[in-house]
Amino acid sequence: MERRPEHTHAPRDPGGTPATLVVLAGTSPTPALLAALTFTPRRLVLVHTTDTARRAARIVATARRLCPGIEVARRFDIGEDAFDFHAVGARFAALAADLRRDWRLCYTGGTKVMSTHAVLRHVERFPDRHRWRSYLDATSETLRFTDGSVHPGGIDSGALTIEALAAVHGVDLRPGDQAAAQEEWLRRGRGADLGSGDMAEARVLALFRRRLAGVPGAEVLGNRVMPDPRAPHASIGDFDLIVRYRHRVLCVEVKRDPSHILDAAGWTLTKAQRAFGGAARVLFVHEGGGGDCSVEQLAAYDPQLSTAPLHVRSLDELVRDFPSAQHVIDGFFPAAPPRPAAAPPAPVPRHLPGPAAPVPAACPAAPLPEAPAPLSAEAAPPAPGAGGAASAAEPPAPGRSARGSLPAEAAPRASAVTARTTSRPARDRTPAHGVPGLSRPARCAPAADRPAPERPQPPRAAPPAGGARPDPGPPQARPADPAPEAGEEPTAAGPGPAAQPGQPGAAGARTGPHAPPPGAGAPPGRRPLLIMGLGGSRLSVLAAVRACLPARAVLLFTRQSEKELSALDSAVRRTLFAAEDPAAFRAVNRRRLAARLRRDGYPDRVKFAEAAVDAADVADVAARARAKIDQYADADAPVVADITIGTKAMSTGLALAAHERGGCITYVSPLTREVYCRTHGPVGRHGPAAVEWRLLLRGYRFLTGSLAEAVAPIAARQIDVALIDAAADQIRALAAGHDVAAWVDDTVTAGAPPLPQYSAPQRPTVVLTVADRALGLSAPRRTRLRYFTSGGAHLEQDVGAGGWAHDVFASAALLNVRCGTAGTTLALHRPGDGDPRRALDLIDWFSWWRGTGHDADDTAPPADTITAHEDTRRPRVVSADPATPRFRAALAAHLSALRL
Repeated sequence: MERRPEHTHAPRDPGGTPATLVVLAGTSPTPALLAALTFTPRRLVLVHTTDTARRAARIVATARRLCPGIEVARRFDIGEDAFDFHAVGARFAALAADLRRDWRLCYTGGTKVMSTHAVLRHVERFPDRHRWRSYLDATSETLRFTDGSVHPGGIDSGALTIEALAAVHGVDLRPGDQAAAQEEWLRRGRGADLGSGDMAEARVLALFRRRLAGVPGAEVLGNRVMPDPRAPHASIGDFDLIVRYRHRVLCVEVKRDPSHILDAAGWTLTKAQRAFGGAARVLFVHEGGGGDCSVEQLAAYDPQLSTAPLHVRSLDELVRDFPSAQHVIDGFFPAAPPRPAAAPPAPVPRHLPGPAAPVPAACPAAPLPEAPAPLSAEAAPPAPGAGGAASAAEPPAPGRSARGSLPAEAAPRASAVTARTTSRPARDRTPAHGVPGLSRPARCAPAADRPAPERPQPPRAAPPAGGARPDPGPPQARPADPAPEAGEEPTAAGPGPAAQPGQPGAAGARTGPHAPPPGAGAPPGRRPLLIMGLGGSRLSVLAAVRACLPARAVLLFTRQSEKELSALDSAVRRTLFAAEDPAAFRAVNRRRLAARLRRDGYPDRVKFAEAAVDAADVADVAARARAKIDQYADADAPVVADITIGTKAMSTGLALAAHERGGCITYVSPLTREVYCRTHGPVGRHGPAAVEWRLLLRGYRFLTGSLAEAVAPIAARQIDVALIDAAADQIRALAAGHDVAAWVDDTVTAGAPPLPQYSAPQRPTVVLTVADRALGLSAPRRTRLRYFTSGGAHLEQDVGAGGWAHDVFASAALLNVRCGTAGTTLALHRPGDGDPRRALDLIDWFSWWRGTGHDADDTAPPADTITAHEDTRRPRVVSADPATPRFRAALAAHLSALRL
């Protein structure tokens, strides 16, 4: 057990304010830096993962430079296993032993597991110090405490500068070639020698400086250059001028011809967010008329820019519509006021109460042995007229009837997960004691088989005397499903029949002393109540449901996710049905699926909160979660709070509520499908969830043939169609035994509007889906059409390594938004089409990649080492001719990383 001094005997700092600040650092360095500048501690401790060590070093260096009051600053590496509660708990215990004085916690950064464990640890040690636990709400620019209150002084960004914000993001800005001439023009008027383009930039620079003169927290810089990380004397990009208000940044680009904005918008936004983080905005100023370019035109050119933080103004509009500093701040630096919680059901307790119910001995979210993956039509064609059912000549599997259904006395299908392999080196999973009753040193026992809840069944004929069962007869042929309509996916094949635990040869079956006895099952009433929040990833919601297979799932949502509820409700029902009755899921006609789900009672198993929660208010989330647990939890049913989805504040609120009700807190890795429980440790892996990809991949349609048969003329000159088709064919062959569906970008198909076809290289052209994984294929041409002139002329240009690298990075970023770590983008490249090494360097810079060297086909790293967010946004480059073994080998390596 961990030994540490009691905080009641530790010396307190004068005034009751801790002199030590512990900050969790993640992939975005700005929140950690702002916390240090706001609280100005004497001692700063930055907790980070191995992946974010470089960023943490920059945060510490920048904080000490801007805040002289920081006397001691140290970094603490939590390790690589930042998604395992027990691994994080062991490292955090070592840190807590060194924190003998009072300490404040800012948990905005880090992983969900890190923040949840840190908050619960802090609550245990300082139960009545809500205002020592803070979360930075970027929307309202406030620091929120765990009791729902707000830091009265707001965020202190007075010491920030544009250079400091760029430096903490790894970019050392330097003045551009025209910066000195612009400054001279501003001092002397028209005496400086400037070209027409530089003169336009100087006029915009002068306007912003006049408007923001004397405004606290405002800063305006002229032309700045981002040095090339591989060649510091060269440039990787520049900004015409940069405007800062507090910690928000506006990057301004001035164009004489408004038609040039369309093609430059994506790259400008990418470099702005790389230099200043995701909160950076971009303003395009042009010398044309008011309607010559607009945000609506940008969205028509590239649909992915429809929600991007972009502004477009003519110079005349800028002068007319922004006559004062307040107009500039309101127009380009908006911050929503903190929204008060909507009448929380109960007051926030001043201490963390003990669990109201005993913590279960085994995690109720523990998955069970994984069923074998369904074979594709090519690998195992069904018998003619069988409609996908087992052939009559095929003998039934042990314990099954000839029709493929389970006999009445057999345990119904349950959650599928492979047990941890015995070959993996064992390590000490014993957690340090944290919140009483929440962490226990015992390992998690294998979960009992959880049968599906009882559903109304048609009356059955009484069995003959002696217990013999009537012969069900040959399987009845089912009419073939209709062909999928345009834009629809084929009927999804769910997981195969569940293997009986301990059965020889069963895929993923547990063997040895930890194998559950055959037929062991928990009563239906013991199936857990699952409560979770909603965020940007639907796949993570489905993965948590698939892992837990709850009696009921309750989802808390925000205003941003409210529009997703209807589609998500249907998707969760499908996931439950596919996991609990895979044979019936495969056999049911797609058009009758909704009726089948209603008949079997699935709508009652998916519930949503009555109203949206405040995603930055821990107290609001915790109160609503407690109310839902009390409303739906049965007396003997365990409670599971999954923190995989939603903001850090939502995860913390769910964790506090689950602990108070004696529940488990789980995290499901989207990459490995492994389930981590804070009480019981790693409890296994679940099988693939049934995903309705047509709802997830908005803007894509089901591709029935080859891309060459569907592509539009302009798009065919933007992307390498033959290379994409060759890769798709190879992947289908390599994935034999799995159903592979292809989805094509709507904007590249015949009949699509011409304008968005020019930006087709910035999106995955084809997305191949296998089970719950997505593989995007992107092959931009180096020489392609550019939409440049006001007259609509088609100009063919070589975009160079930089343009190619940005295109594939933008494709990977789009797939990451849709699929998270379950999506991987392959950037296909022909060896004769330029050296890919320069493009690889730029891709690494865009994605904060921590590696230093590259191979031409870039098959590294293996999936086991992919843990950081930037890795999932980094496209994997495959540079090989389609007809070569190297091409097939590279695709096979990336396909294996999908963990099918």
